[in-house]
Order: sequence, then C-alpha cells, then structure tokens
Amino acid sequence: MLMHRESLPLIPPMSSVTRNEPADGLIDLRSWRSFVLRHGRLIGTIAGAILLAAVLALAVMERAYTATSVLLVDPRQSKLAPTEAVLAGIGNDALAVESQVEILESSVLARRVIAELGLAEQGELARNSVIETLQDWVGLRTADEEKALDRVVSRFQERLKVRRRGLTYVLEVSYTANDAALAARVTNALAAAYLADQVATKLQATTRASGLLDGRLDELRKRAQDAERAVSAFKNENNIVDAGSGGTLLELQISELNQQLATARARSAETAARFAQVRRAVESGAGAAGLPEALQSQVIGGLRTQYAQLSALQGELNTTLGPRHPSVGNIGSQLKDVGALIDKELGRVMAGVRNENETSLSRERSLEASLRTLTKQAVATSQARVRLAELEREAAASKAIIDQYLLRSKEIQEQQTLQTADARVLSPASPPQKPSSPKTVLVLFLALFVGLGGGVAAAAARESFDGRLRSVRSVEEGLGLSVIGVLPSASPMGGSAPRRPSLWWRFNPPAADDREAFADAARALGGQVRQHLAKSGGRTLLVTSTGIGEGKTTVAEALAETLARRGGSVLSLSLDLRKAGGNDEGRFDRPGLLDALREGKPIEAMIQRTSDDRRSILPLGRARGSAEAAELLEGAAMQTMLGRLRERFDVIVMDGASLAQGTDRYVAGELADRIVFVVEWARTERSEARAALGALGSAAGKVVGAVFNKVDAGQYALYERQT
Repeated sequence: MLMHRESLPLIPPMSSVTRNEPADGLIDLRSWRSFVLRHGRLIGTIAGAILLAAVLALAVMERAYTATSVLLVDPRQSKLAPTEAVLAGIGNDALAVESQVEILESSVLARRVIAELGLAEQGELARNSVIETLQDWVGLRTADEEKALDRVVSRFQERLKVRRRGLTYVLEVSYTANDAALAARVTNALAAAYLADQVATKLQATTRASGLLDGRLDELRKRAQDAERAVSAFKNENNIVDAGSGGTLLELQISELNQQLATARARSAETAARFAQVRRAVESGAGAAGLPEALQSQVIGGLRTQYAQLSALQGELNTTLGPRHPSVGNIGSQLKDVGALIDKELGRVMAGVRNENETSLSRERSLEASLRTLTKQAVATSQARVRLAELEREAAASKAIIDQYLLRSKEIQEQQTLQTADARVLSPASPPQKPSSPKTVLVLFLALFVGLGGGVAAAAARESFDGRLRSVRSVEEGLGLSVIGVLPSASPMGGSAPRRPSLWWRFNPPAADDREAFADAARALGGQVRQHLAKSGGRTLLVTSTGIGEGKTTVAEALAETLARRGGSVLSLSLDLRKAGGNDEGRFDRPGLLDALREGKPIEAMIQRTSDDRRSILPLGRARGSAEAAELLEGAAMQTMLGRLRERFDVIVMDGASLAQGTDRYVAGELADRIVFVVEWARTERSEARAALGALGSAAGKVVGAVFNKVDAGQYALYERQT
C-alpha cells in the first residue's frame, strides 16, 4: 500500500538544497523550531515526567496557611502630661524600627504566646520529628522539659516572619501553621503580647525610677541643711556683711572708685592730647590760630573779623591814595594793635589748656591713691571670700538638686497611671482562605520550566554526540563532499519503506505518492550525474557505500533507469559478490559476468533487457560464490571485457560492493571513471564514512558527490532549510 506524502517541497532537487546558514538576527528562530520539532518526543517525555513528579509531590505535601497582622510603630510620643517620660519613645530612625522587628521575633514574646495558647502541650509545634521519634524508641533522648520548650520556641520562630514595609513605620507580623484559624490566633496573640510588653516595660521603668528617687531625697535634704549652716557660721566669723546686691560694702566702694578712676583717666588722656597738639603747633611756628579752642573763642573771632576789615580798607586806600598817604599809615597801626590783641588772646587759650591738663592729672592721682588704700583692705579678706564662695556654691547646689529630685519624684508618681504603647494594630489577622504553601502554580511552572530545560539539554546532548549524517552541512564538513541528490525512503520498483511518523507529519499531513517523490528526486540526481560524466568524458559510474544495507543497489538502478529515460544506451552491472542482483526479476541464478570471465563465453548472450526495454542488465553470474570470484574481477580479462562494453554502451552503471568489505578499491581505481557515494540518511556514521572514503586512496578524487538515501521527508526538512 502506497503512503502519500507531500513530495516536492520536502525532497527538492539538488539545485534547491542549500546549507543551513545563520539567521540575520542574533537568534535563528527557524533553527530553534526545527530543533524542537525533531526532538519533540524526547523533550515532551522529560518535561512530562518532571511535571508528573511535581503533581504527585503537590498531592502528598501538607498544606500551610499564613495569617498576617499589620502593626504601626508610632514614633510620636503621647503628651498626656507636661512632663518628660522616664522611658522615651522608640525614636524615628530606621535602626529603631528594625529593633522593633527583633523584639517581635524574640524568644521572650514567643514563650509568652506559646504559654498563653498552650502550643507546647499539643499541636504541630509539640509533635516530634521522625528523627526524634526514632531517638525516643532507642532511648537516645532524655526527657528534659526545658530542652523540649526550647525546641518548641525554635519551631515557633521558624514559622514566624516579621518584616518592615519599605521605609515606613508599618510592620507585618506573619505566622504559618497547618490550621488557618490557629495561624490567625497566634498572629493576633503575638501582636497583643508586643503591645502589652511595651506598656509593661514603661511601667517597670517608671516604678524603678520612683523608688530610686525616694531613697535619695532624705540624704539630699540633710546635705542641703548642713551646707546652709556652714555659710552662715563663716560670715559671722569673718565679719562679712552683704550689701544686698550680691556683694559686700567694701566691694561696692572699690567698684565705684574704679568707675571714677576710669573716667578721670579718660579725661586726663583727652587734655593731654589737646595740650600736646597746642605745644606742637607753637613749636612748629604755625601758631595756635588754627586750634579748635581758638576757632571756638568769640573774642578771637571778633578780633579776626576786625583785622580782616582793616586789611581790606588798607588795600583799598593803598590803591586810591598810595602807600605814603597818612591814612594808609594810620590803618597799618590799627592792624598791628588788632594782631597783638589776637596773639594775647591765643596765649590765654594755651594757658587754659595747660591748666586743664594739670587739673585732670591731679584728679587721677588722687583717685589712684584712694583705690590703693581700699585694695589693701580687700586683700585682707580675700581668702575668706574664696572659702565663703565655695560654701555658698555647695549650699546652692544642694538646694537645687533636692528641688529637682522632689519635683521629678512627684511627676513620676503621676506617670505610673498614664502609660500607653508606642504602637497599635492597624489590621488584625484573620484566618486565610487559601494555603500559602505549596504554591501550586509556581511549582508547576517551575517543574515545566525545568522539564523543558532538561529536555532541551538532553536533546542537545543527544544531537551533539550523534555522529550520524543527517544534513548537507554534516556531509560537507564531515566528508568533504557535496550532496548531489536526496532520495526519499521508497523503492522505484514498487512498494515503500515508510519510517516511523515524525512530529512534522502532525502539522504537515501526507499528500503525495512515495514513488512519485522518489522518481522526482532520481531525475534530479540523474541530471547531476549526467553533467559530471559529460564534463569528464567517462562512461563507467560506480555506486558504492560505507556498509551493507544503505541502499546503494536501489540508487544504482534508479540512476540507470533515469539515465536510460534521458536517451542513450545504459548497462546496469552488478559487482557486489554478496548480492547478485538489485531487484526481484529472478536474475540471481542466471549466468553472467563471472561465468563469462571464467569460461570464456561471449558476454553478449548474457546481457538482458528490462521489461520496458529501456536499459540492459548484466548479472554477476552463478560463480559469485566461488573462491576465484574476486580474482576474476581484478584480472586482465575484466579490463578487456569492460573495454568491449564501453564501446557498446554510453553509460555503464556499476553496483559495487560496500567499502567496508574492502573489495571496491580496485574497481574504483581501475574500472570506474566516476564514483557516487551513497549515504543512508540518519544511519551512516560520520567516522565510518570518512574511514571508508580514506580507503579509496587516490581514487577518492573520482567521487562526484554523496547521495542521501532512505530519507524521511518530514524529518529531513527539520535539518535542512529549503530555498
């Protein structure tokens, strides 16, 4: 029964077969698609197995539920009273909030919740593990209640998770248990224990501070009274009288003299400067007319005005009457008199400045003498004042301390009834509706991902270690030959040899006849071979392969049939000593080539025609099993007979033995003009084919190319890209 397949697109002629070239992009999606399709069964099997294992694991795993309570840690302090609390708030920095996380996860709170809910007596926390149960059976574990409680606390902390939401003051408290209701109860109990712990810590600190202050107050009172009595007694002993303004009478007198002396010194400095200025003016000859005292004197001002008027009148008379006129001389006398009066008045001014300077200096010296007298009196009582100041400081300090302690004690007593927590519950925990683990979707997704990854890795490993020839590129790189033809898995003489259906066929259902596909591929191969023979001028074509069963006989007969259809005389000659013929026409037991060589019979009588009379066939003969069969093929008579056949036929297609038998090297070197190397697709090993070609020696140059035979069209399309 013929199988229909889509022939032409999948098994193209040689002109359309190209090598796999890299894609334009970084990832060749078509190559990946082909890789997945050709290894789909392996990838699917591995992925399915891992996915099934994950499903079975999920089915037996114990469900866990996680309940979450949300707390707000408030850094703001409640001002219920206008006093400072003994224990300040938690603070507003990140370290303070992280510290609250550690408190919530502490073993102290864990023990309180465990005791409150009775988790140590029953439940999942109290349940022994398999190892602990075995230890109990063999007596390796002693009964210790403290260690048992420590194990329960450790398991409790493993199931507890506290985290901070970002950089906020919000904390999430989560607990995981096999019972949803139990998870919610534990979470809410832990939150309540945390708030109660905050209040208890503040109350404890306040109570302890109040007790310490009360114990110190009696001692501070006695110390303050002793200090005040010591100050009073010392003043009486040293006759120290307070002036009522923070100092003694002697100190007030000294202070006043210091102020007066400072004023006198300033006045003396001022008059001395003025006197020095006047003296420098007189000594320099510039006169005292320009001094501030002269300029401020009304008498000098009037004389200067009179002098200016007389000078103007003298100038006018001198101009009108002449310098010798008596009026001019009279005016000159008046000018001298006024100038003398001005000089006399300036002299009095200079004397006044000198007297004022001397008076200031006398005042300064008097005050300094008085201050020295009072200072001597103050030195006598300086040591007493130092001791008095020390006693007064001690008394004042004792009084201030006792006042502060007394006030603080009253404040703390009032705070004991006003303690509140620095956190509150924003959202209490409720029993979760869905289990938190196992995460079914995530586990299945990871299992599928790992399964597909493992399948792809296994497929890649299988393809990497697979040395069988499957693509044009593998032949070109592995054997150094070009692929001149691709023949599907079918026989041109009828019937077919279908391979196992591939994944490709699920997406590309068969549509064409196998024999039609084989005929198309054989015609394309015949055209390639005909071109090579025409270029070289040869007439003998040897078809060989690496091993037995690779289909070289089918290829040889297909080539002979194709060449005969194109015209010319074609002879099919079998040289395979292990197989006398290539089809089912009953030529195995007929006389043939070996009989003619051994008995010297004419070869023409042994040549037969096919049923369609297109080509001639020369069987190997009955002597194929004789011991001298190989010598007959390598003898001189074979050369002579082949020469006669070359004269009669245009092309002689020789079906040779496989190279693994070692009998074709002579035929290839001496008898064949060109060689076609047959490779069974997906079966011939690269190393074996390379060794077989190496055995040809110098005759390897006659190989025109390789032919893929028995090709699964669908699978082949996954290894080659068609143009």
